[in-house]
Amino acid sequence: MSLRCLSPLPPPTMEVFVRNLPQEATEKQVKQYFRPILADLSINVFHCQKPRNKGYAKITLPDRQLGQHFLDVHGQLTPGFEGFKTVKKQLRHMNRPLSCSLSNNTPDEYVLKSLEREQVEKALAKWRPVPTPKAPADNKRTRRNFDFNIIHCGAMDYVGSDLAFVPYYGQIRSGRLTFGRRFVLVDFNPSIVTTSAQQMEIPYSSIQSLMTGRSTNPYVTFSLAVAPKFYEKVPLDENNLIDGVNSLGLKYSPKKQNVPNRRRTTAIDSSHRAIVASCLCYRFQVYPADVACILALKRLPGYPDIVPWDMAVLKQTAFHVQMTHLNVALNANQYQEYPFDLKFQLQRLAQNGYLPPYKVIQLMQIMRQTFPNADTSSLADAVRKLACHIPYPGAETEATELSLHTLRDLLVNNYSRTLRERQYSKDLSTKYEQIAIIYKAMVTPAGIYLSGPEPEMKNRVLRKYSAFTSFFLQVNFADEDGEQIRYDRTTSLDGVYQERFKVVLEGNITIAGRPYEFLGFSHSSLRAQTCWFMAPFVWEGDLRHARAVIKDLGDFSAIRSPAKCAARIGQAFSQAFSSVKIPEHAFRRLPEVENIDAHNIRRTFSDGVGTCSKAILKLIWAAYAQSRTWKPTVCQIRYAGAKGMISLDDRLEGEVLCLRPSMIKFEAISDRIEICGAGFKPLNMYLNRQLIKILEDLGVPDQSFLDLQDEAVEQLRITTENPINAGYYLQRNDIGKAARLSWLVRKLSYIGMSFSDDGFLRDTLELAVLIQLRKLKYRSRIYVERGMTVYGIMDETGFLKEGQIYCSVQNEKSALVLTGRVVITRSPAMHPGDVQCVTAVDVPLDSPLRSVHNCVVFSSKGDRDLPSQLSGGDLDGDLYNVIYDATLMPTKLSTPADYETARPIDIGREVLRSDMTEFFVKFMENDQLGRLATLHQTLADQKPQGVFDPDCILLAEMCSTAVDFSKTGIPVDLTKIPRSSNVKPDFQAPGPRVLIEKSITIEANDEQDGDEDDDVVEEAPATRYYESTKVLGQLYRAIDEHAFFEQIQRQSRSTRTSHLSSLAERVWQYVRRETALMQYEHYLPFARDTRDAYEDNMADTMLENSFHPTHFVSEVEVFAGELLGKYGAPNKRQRETSTSMKEKHDRDVAYTVQCILHGQDDDLSTVEALERSIACLYVAVHEARTKGRFGRLVSFTWVAAAVCLREVEKFVGSLLGLDLRYPISALVRKLGKGELGQMHKVRGGCGLAFELRVLEHCGPTSHFLAAISTTFNSCIPTPLALLSTALGILSFISWLFAQLPQVVKNYKLKSASGLSIYFLVGWLLGDLANLLGALLTRQAAWQVAVAAYYVTVDLCLVTQYFWYSHYKPWRVKRLSASDLGYNDPEDGTATEPLMGMTLSPDRARSGSKARTVGRNVDGHAEPPTEPKSIGKSLFRNLNYSWSPKEKTTPNSSYRNIRRPHGSPSPGISPNTLLLISLLFAILAKASPIHPLNQTPASSAASESDSLETAGRILSWMSTLIYLGSRLPQILKNYRRRSTAGLSPIMFIAAFFGNLFYSCALLANPLAWNNSPPYGLHGWVGNEGSDRITWVSLAIPFFLGAAGVLAMDAIVGVQCLMYGEKDSEAPVKVVVVQDERGRSRWRKVSGWMRGWVPSPAPRREGEDESLERERRYGAI
Repeated sequence: MSLRCLSPLPPPTMEVFVRNLPQEATEKQVKQYFRPILADLSINVFHCQKPRNKGYAKITLPDRQLGQHFLDVHGQLTPGFEGFKTVKKQLRHMNRPLSCSLSNNTPDEYVLKSLEREQVEKALAKWRPVPTPKAPADNKRTRRNFDFNIIHCGAMDYVGSDLAFVPYYGQIRSGRLTFGRRFVLVDFNPSIVTTSAQQMEIPYSSIQSLMTGRSTNPYVTFSLAVAPKFYEKVPLDENNLIDGVNSLGLKYSPKKQNVPNRRRTTAIDSSHRAIVASCLCYRFQVYPADVACILALKRLPGYPDIVPWDMAVLKQTAFHVQMTHLNVALNANQYQEYPFDLKFQLQRLAQNGYLPPYKVIQLMQIMRQTFPNADTSSLADAVRKLACHIPYPGAETEATELSLHTLRDLLVNNYSRTLRERQYSKDLSTKYEQIAIIYKAMVTPAGIYLSGPEPEMKNRVLRKYSAFTSFFLQVNFADEDGEQIRYDRTTSLDGVYQERFKVVLEGNITIAGRPYEFLGFSHSSLRAQTCWFMAPFVWEGDLRHARAVIKDLGDFSAIRSPAKCAARIGQAFSQAFSSVKIPEHAFRRLPEVENIDAHNIRRTFSDGVGTCSKAILKLIWAAYAQSRTWKPTVCQIRYAGAKGMISLDDRLEGEVLCLRPSMIKFEAISDRIEICGAGFKPLNMYLNRQLIKILEDLGVPDQSFLDLQDEAVEQLRITTENPINAGYYLQRNDIGKAARLSWLVRKLSYIGMSFSDDGFLRDTLELAVLIQLRKLKYRSRIYVERGMTVYGIMDETGFLKEGQIYCSVQNEKSALVLTGRVVITRSPAMHPGDVQCVTAVDVPLDSPLRSVHNCVVFSSKGDRDLPSQLSGGDLDGDLYNVIYDATLMPTKLSTPADYETARPIDIGREVLRSDMTEFFVKFMENDQLGRLATLHQTLADQKPQGVFDPDCILLAEMCSTAVDFSKTGIPVDLTKIPRSSNVKPDFQAPGPRVLIEKSITIEANDEQDGDEDDDVVEEAPATRYYESTKVLGQLYRAIDEHAFFEQIQRQSRSTRTSHLSSLAERVWQYVRRETALMQYEHYLPFARDTRDAYEDNMADTMLENSFHPTHFVSEVEVFAGELLGKYGAPNKRQRETSTSMKEKHDRDVAYTVQCILHGQDDDLSTVEALERSIACLYVAVHEARTKGRFGRLVSFTWVAAAVCLREVEKFVGSLLGLDLRYPISALVRKLGKGELGQMHKVRGGCGLAFELRVLEHCGPTSHFLAAISTTFNSCIPTPLALLSTALGILSFISWLFAQLPQVVKNYKLKSASGLSIYFLVGWLLGDLANLLGALLTRQAAWQVAVAAYYVTVDLCLVTQYFWYSHYKPWRVKRLSASDLGYNDPEDGTATEPLMGMTLSPDRARSGSKARTVGRNVDGHAEPPTEPKSIGKSLFRNLNYSWSPKEKTTPNSSYRNIRRPHGSPSPGISPNTLLLISLLFAILAKASPIHPLNQTPASSAASESDSLETAGRILSWMSTLIYLGSRLPQILKNYRRRSTAGLSPIMFIAAFFGNLFYSCALLANPLAWNNSPPYGLHGWVGNEGSDRITWVSLAIPFFLGAAGVLAMDAIVGVQCLMYGEKDSEAPVKVVVVQDERGRSRWRKVSGWMRGWVPSPAPRREGEDESLERERRYGAI
């Protein structure tokens, strides 16, 4: 047994029936009356239901005992008059005694659930913190009802500098103002002219300003943004007598009818109707005593601000007279040179209420004087932009802001900017062939408002008459707030639809003397309540009017149904992305694929689908811009009178287009295919509430949906945790794609800045996340990763069997062919049979189906085609949802619905224009699809059988009828709608309102009645909500919108850094540091024009998508590409508007980026793009301006910043010789192979994400650096860091080759006599200190390993020294001439040369201990030098020099070479400790020596002050030692005039090691920047870095390396000056210098060339050298 069955029964309840109430009393009044009475009995929660115009009410109480107590006190316990008299405490309402008794009805189950929910919420509210009340401190109830006796309607103007009210309409009319929670309700009492009572609603959201006069001038003045709503009360008729009978206890129940009690009107009266659209100021004269009470209302929460302001009254010419004068002026001869587009904008200023008509006429006169020879097209654009700069007149607006002088200056500036913009820009219609510039109008109950021109996708009509697009007008019918007029069963809307909208449709809309008449509409525009009007024009010598245009489209004379005829004509108004011309011979007809089922019903399997050859597709690919990346094989087309899908059939040869009869809707002639859509890639699959409910009732576990939602919420939650997540989210959702917003967010992090430091960027991300969260909570729009949405086509090969599909999808990453059991459905799914399970199969390799992809192929076999089983679908372009997620597989299925096909209404004659306009109005009146879908959700949740309940099955059928209404003309029969209570599940409750002001805030939820003391008479009955136990309720309650949004706001703000300057200013400073020498000032005028053009486009977008011409959406909504739903998720119209708004803004941004990159060049050259981008960034940051009513627009700053930072990145990369534009595709391939990171499924199921192995807080500034960082698991975030790292690596390699050769050389020579033991010991001690420091400070393992390596090398050298010098002495023998490589000439052998010298035979045979060997270059012996004594001091004073007594000839060369005992070999001073520390600090984001890249504060955290001081002293001491180490060697070389005996490779390695070391220090980013913790994109540690501190710590190490570098360079110069002059055949000579035979020298060649110490045994005849020594000198 389920847990649900074990749940306890609800507590006993009671329903009380109340009689004898006034019929006029509203439910709210009755509830307010009973609230204190029930509260005295401890009843704080109850439900009141009072039908309108009825004399009774029902009160539901959650506790029977308390209810019985109420009846004991106030109730009638016995029936009849006697029982009425025995009531203990009689209740009276409006002086009428009430009869309260126990109801015979059982309380509604869901009303009880709603009461339980309310009780829980009230209990929880006691524990919540109570906000400080905005109400007066005395807590007295504030009055909100005020009587008035005069009403005026007019406008605001100025008398001099004073604000004045201009009345254009007035009436002495009494009534009452009632300030409610969301609007002001104005009740008019009946008058002599108007016998019925009237009402006017003024929403608070439409109030621009609210002012009151003084007690001496008691007026309340409303300045509105949109016209209010007007109603007329419907008087009671005789049918209401039935209610009186029932109120007496008599039962009479005739057929109930829903009789509206009020009627929507368009104005107060006929005089008011002439000005209601443009005059938006209403003034009411109240009583003097009420002024102070009205002012007190501004302290109440949610109420508009009220300003005390005395205004004079200014009399002017009647408004309609002014409009007449304006229309005459627009058509006057003096303005006949003005084109239509300019006149349109001038009329728009007055008709939309931006300026009074008289001021527009004055402005026209000024324009004629100021712009006598102007470009009228640019002037029209300037006037259009003027509307964005005109403020609302009011207390906060100065008179000078609306003066003619100011308007003229604004117009001049706009005109100048427009001219400059057009120098380097092209019109969108010129740049994009598929775009047309269209004028628009919005018709509301109050008036007609003009807007545009705006870019629109072309349709067939606009494409044909592309030179006359200004003669076409797109007209939208909506309410005053821009939304569609909502159905209200208590209000009759005939006055709007029949008396207002129908009159406009059957008449003309005249603009600047040009009359526009109804033309037609498409299927999608019909649902959006939008149609096309056109004005006559001359085309090819003929006058074209609406009838002629329709006639050219095709032959519609055979169609007798207005709905069907309108739908067929509407094919020509379907938007098409492109059109392709095909040859006439390409068209062919295909037969239909049909079958007769078991019920003798003909089923068409090929309804709406045809085929084409690859040659036709290639023509489409060439014309379709998106086909450059993807090659679709299925396309949705319009061709002549045909519509539907075509798919590739690779069996067709040549250019072939095959269509079926079901595709051809009417006969027409055309040679072009129009492309309305194509299967470029599979679309994402999202669940919705209807589908979730069906799947739940088909056996899918609740947890499956909860898990999917949890993943989606988690993904949203982590979005603001770091820039990587934020960038990924923005990129995946295409937010700010044209502005490269995702790249910008990551880039800012890479350069040590946080996007969350800027309020606009932070709000953009938070708004995008909030909108997605609201879609989850209020629409259950849950992404299904293992699902897709694709077009459907038919199997042309006959391979698939019944119940099988073939689904092949491809994208830029992979290809997939589904196999196995899958779920398939189609939206909207209402019937349980709309979801079916089928088998996905693969096809043979040679099947033609292999050539199609990104679609689902249905079988052409079986009893009934599968598409028709899925919500009555077909194959003319319907999208199907395919789910292959095992957790969403149903455990049972339902038989598909099979509704009878409705036959369109046949009027028996040719359809006229009036028939189609009447159908358009009829559709607006009866479009109930949304209402039916909502009711279906409610009943499916309440009924035990769910979607299988008969009422739900009936609603599903009615929804099918509503869907087909646009084609059949048959509306839904509203009398068949199942009855339902006014109690709904909690997931249908409206969400809290979101405010976008300085930041994004969510108001407290106000779904209930609100304040208990609110006595506003609101006609709509209160809706109660109960806690749903079904899965939709669980999903709804699983998301806490307030807590979630507070968390992401905390997360985004936690990443903020504390800076005095703004983020934009810091970006500017960074750019200037990176491009210090770039000159950009000459591009500042260009930058200003670019900014102005962008902001003008932004202002247009904010106005065009606001649903009302005088309102505008916020800049952050436009930049994010999403409109925020008012209460909950955005509705359908808002979603559609968001799509078009995003497309337009993306085009504007892309255009702006192209202007910055290419300037005025037509060849797309990017020369000086960097300079232009710097100029744009400067203008955006330092020349901010306010744009009229829009305030300051800031998004251009980040568009310019993204372009500029990108160009700076390229610039730095070019300086380094690197291509920093690392291709993202290559990076993705590496990620996919696991070379750079791991690919994993993101929680939320929205695709795959990449987990890069980048160190924490590391943010590389380019994909190239990211690849390096991830590959080596290090942090190399910037090009400068890369340079420093590379130099450090080279320095390390150099020092490796400086040390290892010495170890190898000692081993090969079996001697270390050339090394100083003091040098070795010092080297060893330094490296030991480094090793101990690494161990004690717990450095990384690699640091310990490196330090141990150098200690090992040092120990090897020291061991070699003692082993070869002390523990293994060699026996020294005398050398013979042959040992020296010399043979006596008498023996016929020749001597070998030694550096230009020779050994004489005599000298070679001597046995002296030190010898001078000499020989001229031609082999003859030279006179020896004077012999010198030899002592031990000589070994300590090696002297390589020319003998002063030497006599030379041009062909002779003599040298004295002395080798003193114990002289060390040529030494070096490697900075081992410093070098290795620096190198690996670069590689691992640490310092070369611990304090080097830390501030003193961070050093103190890890070391004591004394250790730090000692470290500094030692570093300076080591610097002095290093600087002095080369001086003795340099001096010795200078004195000897020789470098013999020095190894070049050691000095070369030392030179480059020190060179790279010094440059690495200079290139370290810490040497040039101050940085916060983890700044410079993660290069800095968690304590940050101070530049001055870092330099002070690093300078001794730099001097130690750079100073030694200079010494090594001097040694190199000496090698060149004193080096070998003869490089003949290599010679190896050993000369014994030491008595003990330890110190000997050998000259070697190759990579170890030079003089090296070598041991040699004593030779016989060594005494013979004494005589030669006395003769030639010692060697």
